[in-house]
Amino acid sequence: MKLTYTEGWKVINLANEVFGFNGWSTAVVNVTCDFADYDPNTQRYTIGIAAIVRVTLRDGVYHEDMGYGMMENSKSKAAAFDKVCTVHSTLFGQPFRHLPYLPPVRV
Repeated sequence: MKLTYTEGWKVINLANEVFGFNGWSTAVVNVTCDFADYDPNTQRYTIGIAAIVRVTLRDGVYHEDMGYGMMENSKSKAAAFDKVCTVHSTLFGQPFRHLPYLPPVRV
């Protein structure tokens, strides 16, 4: 299965078109650092983070899904966390079947 990235603004525009402006929202439910490794030989960091994201419609119906981000070979721990904290999750519903990712959510 090949996954491709969809720019966040495109997904947001489509969601606004389908559900209306302020007709939906996203929230980060949980963030877990899977691992944070430091290689003293290369002085580089590798980090993996999992997040649960919730998409809620105006009527209260919601869907939660998990996204995972990983950064390898980063010069600094802070840069690795910053890069990996853009988390993606799958959307639900027929209008979104061709968009595999939720817009990036900063955690």
